[in-house]
Amino acid sequence: MITGIPYIKKDEGSGSYLRLYMGTSMFEKSIFVDEKDAEKALELIENIKAVDDNIENNDDTDKDENIKGDSKINIAKILLGIMIFMFVLPFVIMLIFYMSILFRKII
Repeated sequence: MITGIPYIKKDEGSGSYLRLYMGTSMFEKSIFVDEKDAEKALELIENIKAVDDNIENNDDTDKDENIKGDSKINIAKILLGIMIFMFVLPFVIMLIFYMSILFRKII
């Protein structure tokens, strides 16, 4: 009761079992407060949502920059793979060809 408002928190569906088993739940939560504390509780929830929105907006900017950087890295990896494939495959084919000729001469 950090806020000084007594409350009861209830997970929807089987959320309580998931919270016990996994430590988290994907189901919605209901928060029950006394009617006299409802306005103060709503104000606190709105403040928390505003802070979360600010954090998410800042994180989205960072994610966009990371996505651009990651796509450049992925393109470089793909090009490297194609180049290796183009240079290694002919040597493998040549090796198989010469090995087959060598085995024909031995047999």
